[in-house]
Amino acid sequence: MKMYQLIWRYECSASQKEAFENAYRRNGTWFQFFEKSEDFLGQELIHNVDMGNYLVIDSWISKETYDSFLKENKVEYDQLDAQCKSLYAKEEFLGPFVTVE
Repeated sequence: MKMYQLIWRYECSASQKEAFENAYRRNGTWFQFFEKSEDFLGQELIHNVDMGNYLVIDSWISKETYDSFLKENKVEYDQLDAQCKSLYAKEEFLGPFVTVE
């Protein structure tokens, strides 16, 4: 099964590391928000120990299911996004990807 994955890169200060990880790790704040959808397959938080930055990978069944969830939950998504902006210095969307079978 192909997965639709959204990959984000974040930079955060050492003082925000714990709060950032609590928001973006598996079973963290964002995970709990997305897991309301049966089409959400999971989230990975990966820390680059040399550079100090992070990758967040959100996995969904398809682009359509992600778009539908986002549309239906836009207000809550925007509120959570605004709350988390103080946890990082830089956010970069690396793009949507699909797994290769």
